[in-house]
Amino acid sequence: MIDFSESSQKALRWAIKLASDNHARVTVLFCYRLITSTDDRETLHLKRDMEEEASRKFDALQKDLVQNQTFTCDFITEIGFYPFRIEMFLKKRPVGLIVMGNTIVDSFTDYKRMTFDHFLKSVKIPVVVVPS
Repeated sequence: MIDFSESSQKALRWAIKLASDNHARVTVLFCYRLITSTDDRETLHLKRDMEEEASRKFDALQKDLVQNQTFTCDFITEIGFYPFRIEMFLKKRPVGLIVMGNTIVDSFTDYKRMTFDHFLKSVKIPVVVVPS
């Protein structure tokens, strides 16, 4: 998970090192909220702009972090709250470990007042939280 904060960048750095050492795949999930407009075209433009900006930020970050490391990395953008999008993602794809920065953990109460402890119990896989 990434929100481009300092802690999520540290988490990504740690995940990339771990994946490179183990020849594993990294999937980076960026979630955002989209405020819809009454004009559907405007909403679609906003969605496209947000995803393009996130992709640009991730590409720049990835160039800085990847230096001579061997792993596969996917970048996925999703509309919604992190807890919900993570749960939906886990239903579709097998994941062995979740790595996130503490700023993402802090945002969990925004989603149905879900606590991080509740999230940990529901996902049933290891989660590493990297502090700022």
